[in-house]
Amino acid sequence: MSKDGSTLEAPPAYAGISPAVSAPPLSNEDVPKLDDMNVKSEGNQKEEIIVITSTTHLKHKSTNVICPYCLTNVKTKIKHKSNSKTHLYGFLLCLIGGIICCTIPYCLPQCQTTNHYCPNCKTFLGCYPAAP
Repeated sequence: MSKDGSTLEAPPAYAGISPAVSAPPLSNEDVPKLDDMNVKSEGNQKEEIIVITSTTHLKHKSTNVICPYCLTNVKTKIKHKSNSKTHLYGFLLCLIGGIICCTIPYCLPQCQTTNHYCPNCKTFLGCYPAAP
């Protein structure tokens, strides 16, 4: 019912468009169990599945971490990359202090995003955003 008391009707169907069809719901029987999967093991040994989660907080500086891909303890390789805040700070400094001052944010790592990489496998591990 609408505010004035009249009943609302469904909008007219569009020509040439078929109604959406949804997939049937999955039940617990449809999901394969670990026991049903072909897991190779020797004798009575059970294989373990290890999930590595990272709680390391990356910073502007290189950080010691265990790489989740190559599983080695490494000191991250960092690369600083300009972002929209860097460009905004440069523009504002150009308006305030002239053309010379606009290069300051590009020289300060605190105004840029710091990307961390594993030096062994070269995998991206995460980033530390620029200061607000």
